[in-house]
Amino acid sequence: MERLLCIFSLALIPMLALGDVAEEELMERNGVMYHINADPPYALFDGSASDFHENGELRSEIVYIKGKRNGLSTIYYENGKVKSESNYKDGIYHGLTKNFHENGNLKSTVNYSSGKQDGILEIYHPNGQLYRLENFQEEKLEGVLKIFRPNSQLAVSSNFSGGKRSGLHQDFNENGQLYFKEDFGTGQREIYYPNGQLLWKLSPPQINGDVLSEMYHSNGLLGFRSLFQDGEPVGIREVFYGNGQLKFREMYHNGLPNGFSESFFQNGQPSFKSNFYNGIQVGLFQSYYENGNLKLKGNFKNGKKDGLALMYYENGKLSSEMNYRDGKKEGLQINYGSDGRVLVRTYYVDDIKATDTKNLFTWDDITYEILVFNSNGKPRKERDQKPFSGLAVQYHNSRDLQRKGSYLNGLPHGIWEFYTKRGKLEFKDSYDNGELIFSQTYYLGGQLKAKENYKNKQKHGISETFSKTGELEGRTNFKNGNVDGLVELFNVDGQEYQSFCYKNNEAAQMSYCEI
Repeated sequence: MERLLCIFSLALIPMLALGDVAEEELMERNGVMYHINADPPYALFDGSASDFHENGELRSEIVYIKGKRNGLSTIYYENGKVKSESNYKDGIYHGLTKNFHENGNLKSTVNYSSGKQDGILEIYHPNGQLYRLENFQEEKLEGVLKIFRPNSQLAVSSNFSGGKRSGLHQDFNENGQLYFKEDFGTGQREIYYPNGQLLWKLSPPQINGDVLSEMYHSNGLLGFRSLFQDGEPVGIREVFYGNGQLKFREMYHNGLPNGFSESFFQNGQPSFKSNFYNGIQVGLFQSYYENGNLKLKGNFKNGKKDGLALMYYENGKLSSEMNYRDGKKEGLQINYGSDGRVLVRTYYVDDIKATDTKNLFTWDDITYEILVFNSNGKPRKERDQKPFSGLAVQYHNSRDLQRKGSYLNGLPHGIWEFYTKRGKLEFKDSYDNGELIFSQTYYLGGQLKAKENYKNKQKHGISETFSKTGELEGRTNFKNGNVDGLVELFNVDGQEYQSFCYKNNEAAQMSYCEI
């Protein structure tokens, strides 16, 4: 009950009409001003209140009616000049408000209606020149917004409706020249060179939603053209030289290159041709010299070079040939002179360069790379020279591979392949630190002909032979180079039809082979 009585008594506080009152004698609560030392205390203030800076200059003059701001309120800088003049009605902005720079020049004017911005807003540079001009209706931008530089040059002009951009927007450079324009009604956008020439244009959407983007050279000729849909390029994208000649064009679909891609020299001759699928380069690619002759030709598979690639001199003669597999150099690379002579042969395996055996020599059964020669012109091992390790190749003639394989610490190691002069695989040997452990022989057609196991440079273990159609023909057991054990012969159906038993290359009782 005591609390209710207290609230009731505050509601019955009378208004106090006074002259000027120092602000420290007042107390604001919920936007209403009360006079602390009034009689009775805490009466609604009705009058003018003043406040002062520490230097004694007037800080503010505010008029109150029934405890709320009404009429003109003025705020001052410490130098005594007016900082702002605002009009109030029942405690909220109503009418014209002015703000000033410290040098006394007008800073801004804005009009309010019942606390909401309504009408013209003007903002000024410190030098007194207009900076910003806007119009509000119920706190929403309406009509043209303009922004000016300190020299009164127009910088921005933009239209609004209901607080949102509507119609034309323009940006100007320091020389007053238009450099950007956008129509929010149609969606068209334009950018200009400093000389006023059109640089870029984004046209309004077409019926299907496509948007055309174009860029221009400073001479006015088209430099770039592309269609976009939902922000992604579609259709043909083109780039042009300053003389109007087509420089590049490419087909897009779903935002990625799909289809042809080609570029051109300024004389109109093609410089490059290729194809893409979902952004990945595929199929044939070709590049050209400016005279129209082919410069490079090859293939791509899943975005990587694959197959034979050929390079040419400008006179049309072959410069080099190279094979790729999955983007890596694989096989023989041959470089030719302009007269057709072979200059360099280089063999690659999985992008690793091989060493020609003519650059290797053997010293005490260990292979080394040739670095120096003795007085007789023969290769000589240098002191502390390490044995050769790496891939090595040998040729029948200028280009036909004879054999390839690897060395480890100067000894054959891993798979070695041997080829006929016609490039057919003849046999394949497997080495372990210089020791032959397995060998395979092939027919000219590439089919497996025989498999043999070795130990201490002699046949040891099972050897098998096969027909050209892949059927097993025979199986022989060896021990230390001699036939030792069962010898089996098979028919075309893979069934054994005859068997023999041997011991140290001589026929033996079958019981020996059955042990």
